[in-house]
Amino acid sequence: VNLDGFTGVDSRFARVHACPSYFEYFDHVWIKSNWNWVVDQFARTILVECKVSISLLVSGSYHPPSIEALFFYDLLFYEVFWYESRALYDHPLVAHAFGIDRRVMTAAGGGGG
Repeated sequence: VNLDGFTGVDSRFARVHACPSYFEYFDHVWIKSNWNWVVDQFARTILVECKVSISLLVSGSYHPPSIEALFFYDLLFYEVFWYESRALYDHPLVAHAFGIDRRVMTAAGGGGG
């Protein structure tokens, strides 16, 4: 989600018009944000009525602020393996999808320590 086009837009207006006139034209919406950052807050506030699946690519190590926030997203992607067991363990659809896998880099002689 690129929020630049929404700068200065009234949130009530965005809630009413963002979904049917923009986001629902997509099959899926990807959100790249840490929990409670501006993009996550936008998604959980403005996109709540959208009839489209939404994923969060968790960018950081904050824990979800609530169980409702956790389950707002249809699918969650995380960077590091420890994060899944500490923060996302209640969600049924999680995947390790980006970041650097130190286990592979170390085995390949890439150091890591």
